[in-house]
Amino acid sequence: MVSESLKIACRLMIQNMIKEGKIVPSEVTIKLLENAMLSSGNDKFLIDGFPRNEENRANFELVVSTNRIFVG
Repeated sequence: MVSESLKIACRLMIQNMIKEGKIVPSEVTIKLLENAMLSSGNDKFLIDGFPRNEENRANFELVVSTNRIFVG
């Protein structure tokens, strides 16, 4: 479980990066996706617009260890 203070720190970091026109690191995006998927109670997901590049795909596969079908 992620502490509330860590959630707030991550939220502020993401908001600042977006405000500055920077790209949020793949690891952060993937962790957010993973947490949302795990807490949803579902076992099938459609993630529109992700992965955006090979780095996103490779990092996603490293973090999320489930059976998956990628449709591109």
